[in-house]
Amino acid sequence: MSDLSNIGHAILIIGSIYLHFVYGLDIIITILLCLLAILTWAYAGFTDERKEWFKAYIRMLEAKAEYYRRKTE
Repeated sequence: MSDLSNIGHAILIIGSIYLHFVYGLDIIITILLCLLAILTWAYAGFTDERKEWFKAYIRMLEAKAEYYRRKTE
């Protein structure tokens, strides 16, 4: 993924390491948080489906606008 959601994963990794060193967060919790960030970072998601849904939503809004435009004429 190349969008801004990668920032959240990086913040989770850096934050959990920071909490481990500064506040003494347990090593198991630190490793689990880092693994969670890495696994969800590697997950590509449904980007194609989201794009298709967005296109269909735009077409629906255009159709509604055209319907109401014709209705008011």
